[in-house]
Amino acid sequence: MINYRHTGIYVNNLDKQTDFYMRTFNMIPVCLNNSEHNDMLDDLFKIENVEILTTKLITELGKQKGIGDMIELIKVISFQQELCIDNSVVYANGAMHLAIAVDDIEKTCSLATQNGGQLMTDIHIINNKNKCSFVRDPEGNWIEIIQNMR
Repeated sequence: MINYRHTGIYVNNLDKQTDFYMRTFNMIPVCLNNSEHNDMLDDLFKIENVEILTTKLITELGKQKGIGDMIELIKVISFQQELCIDNSVVYANGAMHLAIAVDDIEKTCSLATQNGGQLMTDIHIINNKNKCSFVRDPEGNWIEIIQNMR
């Protein structure tokens, strides 16, 4: 059996990003600022003694189900690396977006901007009749916000 667990997002300001996702999407902390150092990280980053801080946030539904619906915010604290991904446009190779379902898209888009995010599109009715909009979090990561209208 396969299940989708989480999406990892590398961030510069862990506290600011944590605050954004908790306030905008009412996400619940699973762990906050958890320090990690292990051989797997050294292998992944191809240098020794890598240390990261991670914060894991889960949706209310994810908490009820006990699995999935989670993001992992990751701050590399041992070194700074220039990211080679151009996330200035959502369709750039290597860019990604999260899709988050909400009950009230207007309220959520407003919360996103109030908490340091940027509204990138108006709210539209898409082909499946759902409402949809794109925002960016305070560090520019793309988020698709969807309200199911059925």
